[in-house]
Amino acid sequence: MTDAGAGQVDWLRIAREMADDLATDAVEREQAGKAPLDEVARLREPGLLTLPAPAELGGGAADRRSL
Repeated sequence: MTDAGAGQVDWLRIAREMADDLATDAVEREQAGKAPLDEVARLREPGLLTLPAPAELGGGAADRRSL
């Protein structure tokens, strides 16, 4: 993440909430053996998949320490 400013998204909070949500039925999803298409879509919605990409490329510009 970059410096926390007034407009800065709280990526860590979003990631923790998403992890908690996905953990609720992780075993069932794993046992079903389906491709995680819905889960990937859910991660994409708040921008978690592009978080490490540079801001000029549309990412969240997170540095390695933030991830």
